[in-house]
Amino acid sequence: MEKTDISYSLKNVPLPSKNAYINALVPKVTSFIQRLRWRAHFFIQNRKRKRLTNNDTESDSEEENESSKETFGFNTSKSAPPIPALSNFENDLYNTISNLKFNNQKKPFQIQLQKDVDTINKSTKAFTLADKTNNVYTVSAQTYKQLLDNNITAHYKKDHDNTEAKINKEAKHICEKLDISDRVQRIPKKEAFVTIKDHKANFKNNTKCRLINPTKSEIGKISKQKLQAITRELKIKLNLNQWINTSDVLEWFKSLKNKRLLSFLTFDVVEFYPSISESLFIDALDFAATHVHITDFDREIFMNARASILYSRGETWIKRSGLLDTTMGAYDGAETCEIIGLFMLNKLKEKYPDLNIGLYRDDGLAAHRRIPGPELDRMRKGIEKLFKDHGLSITIETGLKQVDFLDINLNLQTEKYKPYKKPNNSLSYINIDSNHPPNITKSIPKIINQRLNNLSCTKDDFDHAKPEYEEALRQSGYKENSKLTFCNTPENKKKKQRKRKITWFNPPFAANLSTDIGRKFINLIEKHFPKKNPLSKIINKHTVKISYSCMPNMRAIILKHNNKLLQDNDKPKKSGCNCRKQACPLQENCLAENLVYEAALRHDGKTVKYYGSTCTTFKTRWRNHTASFRNAKKANDTTLAAYVWENGLQGSPNVTWRIVGQRKPVAPNGECGVCLLEKTTIMKNNGPGTLNVRGEIFRRCPHRDKNSIHRC
Repeated sequence: MEKTDISYSLKNVPLPSKNAYINALVPKVTSFIQRLRWRAHFFIQNRKRKRLTNNDTESDSEEENESSKETFGFNTSKSAPPIPALSNFENDLYNTISNLKFNNQKKPFQIQLQKDVDTINKSTKAFTLADKTNNVYTVSAQTYKQLLDNNITAHYKKDHDNTEAKINKEAKHICEKLDISDRVQRIPKKEAFVTIKDHKANFKNNTKCRLINPTKSEIGKISKQKLQAITRELKIKLNLNQWINTSDVLEWFKSLKNKRLLSFLTFDVVEFYPSISESLFIDALDFAATHVHITDFDREIFMNARASILYSRGETWIKRSGLLDTTMGAYDGAETCEIIGLFMLNKLKEKYPDLNIGLYRDDGLAAHRRIPGPELDRMRKGIEKLFKDHGLSITIETGLKQVDFLDINLNLQTEKYKPYKKPNNSLSYINIDSNHPPNITKSIPKIINQRLNNLSCTKDDFDHAKPEYEEALRQSGYKENSKLTFCNTPENKKKKQRKRKITWFNPPFAANLSTDIGRKFINLIEKHFPKKNPLSKIINKHTVKISYSCMPNMRAIILKHNNKLLQDNDKPKKSGCNCRKQACPLQENCLAENLVYEAALRHDGKTVKYYGSTCTTFKTRWRNHTASFRNAKKANDTTLAAYVWENGLQGSPNVTWRIVGQRKPVAPNGECGVCLLEKTTIMKNNGPGTLNVRGEIFRRCPHRDKNSIHRC
C-alpha cells in the first residue's frame, strides 16, 4: 500500500474532452426539452379548457393544469408530446449544441490534473480513498478485491433466496397504491467499495476499512419525505434539542445561563448506522406514533426502504443480522437516524431531567450543574446501559469544562467558542483553476471567511485560526483573495423573494469551451418567446433559467476506475451468429446486443445513412426493419422505412449494416449508454445524407421503462 502524490482536493474537476462534454451535455438537453414540453403542453391544455367553458376570468397560471397527484418528486416515464410552438426554438438549440467550439488553453493545475487522470486510467492498481482524510492510496487489484471481500463476508452472506425480487415486489405493491409504479425504478445494482481508515494506528500492516454500500431503493425517497414530516412535528411537540448543523449547537450554547457553573457531558454512538436494528427502528416508530399519526401503510414504506442488499462483482449479498439496514448514503438515512435520535433523546430527558441535552446524528452533548462524582459516575453508567439496552454502544466523557464538538470548541469557563479542526485533517479547497463555474470558485474565499466568522466568538479567536485557512487558500490558487477579515456584524439576510415556477437548463460547465452557451441560450429564449408569443407567460427569462452543472470530479474518476478493475473482463460480450439459410447481415455478429448500428442504403448512385439502436439482439431489430420494407402498413415505423417506400425501393433494398458501438443499457444513475451513443452519433453525422431527424435527441430513453417497478 502506497500513498499517492494527490495532495489537492478530490472535488477538483479536470477539463473535459469534446466527446466527454457532448456526452454529458446531451442528457441535460434532453431532460430540459422534455420538461419544457410538458410545461407547455399543460399550459396549452389549460387554455383550451378555459375557452371551452368560456371562463375567461380565471388566471392563466400553468400551475392549475398540473395533476394534483402526489408523485414524491418522481418524473413521469412518458415522453412529452412534441409542441409545434417549440420547434423553432428546439432547432436553434440543436444547432447551438451541434456547433460548439473548444480551445486548447490549459493552465498548469489543469495539466497536472490531466496527468493524474491519465495515470489513474492506465494504472492496473486500485486507488483507494481514505475514510476521514483527503489521502489516496494505491493497492493492487487483487489486494483491493481481498479487502472488499473480507469486509463483505464479515457482515454479509450470499443471497440464495432471490431477495431482490421479493423487495421489488413489495415496492411494486407500495407504488401501485400511490399510483406511481410507472415512475419508480427497481433497485439499481451499484458496486460496493471500501475506504481505508488511515487514522487508525498501524493501518498499513493491519488495514481497517469502511464498507460502503451505494445500492439504495427508490422507495427511500418516499420514506425520506414522510420521516421528515414526522421528525419536524416531534421536535416541536416534545421540544427536543436535535441539531442539524453547527449553527444550532451555537444557538444552544449561547442560550445557556451561568455557564461557569456548568459542566459538559459528551458521548458518541459507535457505528451508529450499522447498529440500527429492526427492533430499535420499530421502537422509535412506536414512540413517534404516540405523538404523531403514522399509518400502517407508512410503516410498510419505511420497512421496505430499510430492506438492503449489496452487490459486488455480479453477486448479491444480504446482511447476516437481517434485511433491515441503514446504509451510508441512503435516501432516508439521515431521517432514520433523526427519528431514532429523538427516541433516545426523549428517553434521556425522562430519566435525567436535569440534563440539558442535544444530539447531532451520532454525537451527543449535554450541560448540567455540578453533580457529585459518585452520582455523575452512576449517571454515566446509566446512560451507557440505556443505549446498550437498545443495541447501541457509546463512548462517554463527563465533567468537562470545554469540548470539541463537530467543528467548534465550546468553553464554559471563558463562555466563548472558537473553530476546531481534527488534527489529522488537512485543509484543501477547490483550486481556482478547477473546471468549476466561476461563480463557485469566486465565492469560496467569501464562504470560508463567513464560516470562520460564524465559528469565532472574538477577533482573537478568528486571528488565531485564520493562518491555516489562508495558507490553504493560497495553496489552492486564491492568492489575491486569501486574506480573511473579522466582521462581528451578522450578514444581512436576503429579502424573501416571490416563489416562481422555474424550468432550469443545467448544461455542464467547461472552461475550455469557447462557445458562450449560456448567453446563446438566453438569446434564444428572448428571440423565440417575445411578449406577443402565447407561451411567453411561462417561457421567459424569469421562468426559464440556466445554471451550470459540473463534470465528474477526481473522486468520481477514481471510483469509476476501481469499478472497471472489479469487473470480470474475461466474460465475452453476447455476440456471434446463428444464420443458416442466408448470409449474415452483420458480418457474423448478428446476435450482438446493446448496440448502435448504421444502415447505409445505396440507390441511384448515392448513399443515405440511418442510425438506430437496440437493447435486444441486432437480428431481432433487423427483422423488424426488413418487415417494414415489405409491409406497407409498417412504412412509417422508421424514417428509413419511410424513405424506402417514398423512393419505390420496397422489398429488398440494398442496405449494408454495421455496428457503430456497444454500450451498457440503463445504468444505475438512470443514464442509458445505448441511447446516449445513438444521440451523439446522430449529432456528429447530421447532414443531407442522414435520414435521422433532429428531434430524436430530444426524446426520452425508451429502454428506461424496462427497469420500472411495475414490470416486476
